[in-house]
Amino acid sequence: MALAAYRANQVSEAAIAIDRSIELGKGGSSVDWFFKAMILAKLHKTEEAQGWFLKAESRRAIESPKSIELRHFSEESAKAIAESK
Repeated sequence: MALAAYRANQVSEAAIAIDRSIELGKGGSSVDWFFKAMILAKLHKTEEAQGWFLKAESRRAIESPKSIELRHFSEESAKAIAESK
């Protein structure tokens, strides 16, 4: 839901959905955290977005450093944060 809402530029709905996903996932996954960073960047909450991005990057580096999907989410998050400045 969060991904679909984000892709449809429904940022408020995406924010609600990602928070719920993180809650249900007992803290969330690196994918959740990359999307949380992207959503916050769209809301121009750059510093908060950067924090979630760094958290996601840390986990990605440990758990799935070769994941192409996570690399794409990382790149997309970094771009969204850069554009929000």
